[in-house]
Amino acid sequence: MADSRTSTGSCRVRLIGVGSPHGDDRAGWSVAERLAELDPQKKEEALPMGRGGVSIVSVATPIDLLEYLDGVEQLQVCDAFVGDGPAGRLYRWLWPEAAIEQTRFVGSHDISLAAALQLAESLGLLPAQVVVWGIDVGPSPCCVPPASADRFSTTLETGIRAAVQQIAAELSQWARHA
Repeated sequence: MADSRTSTGSCRVRLIGVGSPHGDDRAGWSVAERLAELDPQKKEEALPMGRGGVSIVSVATPIDLLEYLDGVEQLQVCDAFVGDGPAGRLYRWLWPEAAIEQTRFVGSHDISLAAALQLAESLGLLPAQVVVWGIDVGPSPCCVPPASADRFSTTLETGIRAAVQQIAAELSQWARHA
């Protein structure tokens, strides 16, 4: 099996869910997991490459995404963020939109998502097409209380389901026209 960090040309689109096992910060992971369940061939287990097309991986911090850029034509990143809108609202940005730098993504990331993308760009690793999906978790870092750590709020859960459908539709459309 090829290692996704050294393979070239094997993966046209890579979707990376950023998150952690803590509260609402799991939203990016949850989207990646649910997308992979739609087509298990796209899920990367222990770093083997998929059959081309779309591959899906989850990382704990934005800087980790640098390991998964080689040979990728389009990068899609999904992460939770603290915003003003209702929990569950999905945003779609194209890199390098200023909104990405101004968005407070959830988690205890040592380096922000925008900084990781800037670093990848300066190292010549970033593909020409980068889409950032942000799932608003509401106006405060609302990590779910321990009693419900395995569940999202109803509005966030609804938003995650909608995000999966919207991202899946875009990935399918991209795959058909690429």
